[in-house]
Amino acid sequence: FDHLRYPGVVPRTFTGPLILAYISYFISWIASPIGTLSPLQIQFLARLVLLTFSWHAWFRLARALDQKTRDVQIGSYLLIISACQFHIPYYA
Repeated sequence: FDHLRYPGVVPRTFTGPLILAYISYFISWIASPIGTLSPLQIQFLARLVLLTFSWHAWFRLARALDQKTRDVQIGSYLLIISACQFHIPYYA
């Protein structure tokens, strides 16, 4: 029913990609004395930064779940199940 409520393009924010671009640019600027980076290397760098953010978020979520349920380590199970699936690494 989203197509009835939002008949056009789904509104999205640009702050996430902007932060990712700034961090990637800063790292490539630091690496510039070593040599210029090719566009493929810059894309790899941006995906590496995105992977770091994703891992950080997943580990924080797992730690919060472990603290919420002290008897059973649900966060560890979440990380194991997520590692077995391809969706999270594929889309991140």
